[in-house]
Amino acid sequence: MNRKPGIRFYAAAALVCLGWLALFEYSLITENRLFMWGLVASVPFLLLIASLFFDPEFFLFSIIFFVPLSVKVDLPGGFALSLISEILMALICGFLVLQTGEIRKADRRIFRYPLFVILMAGIAWDLVCCVMSSMPLVSVKRTFIQAVYILVFFYLFFLYFDRPRNILRFYLLYALGMILPILNGMAWHSQYHFNSQSSYYMPQPFFIEHTIYGATLAFILPVLYYLTFIPSEYNRGRIKRVGFGLLLLLCFTAEFLSYSRAAWLSLLTIPAALVIFYFRIRPVYLIALLGVLVLVWVLNTGPIMDFISRIESRSNRGNLREQVVSIANIQTDISNVERINRWKCALRMFLARPLRGFGPGTYQFQYGQFQVRSEMTRISTYHGEKGNAHSEYLGKLAETGLPGFLIYLAAIFYTLFTAWKIIFRTKDKELRTFTILIMCCLLPYFVHTIFNGFAEHDKIASLYYGSLAAVAALDIYRFRKGS
Repeated sequence: MNRKPGIRFYAAAALVCLGWLALFEYSLITENRLFMWGLVASVPFLLLIASLFFDPEFFLFSIIFFVPLSVKVDLPGGFALSLISEILMALICGFLVLQTGEIRKADRRIFRYPLFVILMAGIAWDLVCCVMSSMPLVSVKRTFIQAVYILVFFYLFFLYFDRPRNILRFYLLYALGMILPILNGMAWHSQYHFNSQSSYYMPQPFFIEHTIYGATLAFILPVLYYLTFIPSEYNRGRIKRVGFGLLLLLCFTAEFLSYSRAAWLSLLTIPAALVIFYFRIRPVYLIALLGVLVLVWVLNTGPIMDFISRIESRSNRGNLREQVVSIANIQTDISNVERINRWKCALRMFLARPLRGFGPGTYQFQYGQFQVRSEMTRISTYHGEKGNAHSEYLGKLAETGLPGFLIYLAAIFYTLFTAWKIIFRTKDKELRTFTILIMCCLLPYFVHTIFNGFAEHDKIASLYYGSLAAVAALDIYRFRKGS
């Protein structure tokens, strides 16, 4: 329940306004422009902080809007902060501890819900790995950040996902927050005629590089498509649909210009998933199909590898056809060869510490010693400043060992199982539609993380844990209640 503003609040607000006006007048007199713009920027931030005490729901949903707008800032001591999203997350976590009565009370079923238990088991195992970590301080910091992500984007958003409208609101606010980064990136990219070579730096300063930029766009495109083309109570009116359509066009164009091959490839899972859901194909048939494909690969490994070895298309030549075909070039494409180098290092790290791993967040600092010179490329490094294992799954193996990897897979498989159960059993059309919609957001991510690792970034962690919360909410609030 939210408190209503009283006379003290209005008196305090009046004093704050008078103080602000006095400081602003001082900045004009002294002609201190930096001080003046700092004051101007402080107004929306102060209003946002005030909303935390009088409308926590508004404050919570504002976080997801600011996530794509946040910029990474390096701090002394080797630390970094994503401004402003991580500050807002810290504030609402502190508010949750000090003012629990102001946050909507949780449905107790969430505390014994299997997916929540799995996520908590993951944090518990990460803490165990921190004790045995090769770099304890790095691991503790990474584990703390992951715990905050789960608390904010899974637990707190779950409390408000009892209404499907809030689930759409979650994704839509993220999409609205993407407008400025997209326009900024396009403006910069246009100076280089939108070529693929410059796409790596195009999303900066909001996104560190183009793969995470492409991954976030792939996450929100299904929701924008739904709001644009699927008639429902959430998009009644031509003006709404036109607005959603323009936002969809902007994000789709940005996805294309990201030149992220993994993001493009991951989007192909959406039509495949829709066919499976439409025809209600049972998992046993999908497993059988997968077995057939594996058998074909095993029986034809020689010819397949010989065909792949003849592919010479490269991702940095600026040609769209080359960009797509280069996905299969594992001989001369520098990006692919370096990715394979990282994968092999992750496997060697896993074999060195199969149970405890090297500790959360340590891969980039430890993998250098596991490199083989013949497998290194011109962009390889020993200095730990060029990213992760380029695979969420292999990164888990290297950093948290087999138990951490299995816990991560358990969260994925339980989410898939729950969604499958709802889609195939429910008679509630809206519930089925929303579950399919969320799976169309998650499935590309599950595929994309085979080739890249994003768990440490708030840009993706927010969408990932928020989507898991949406599946849990649909299961607890709608499916089980209906059953």
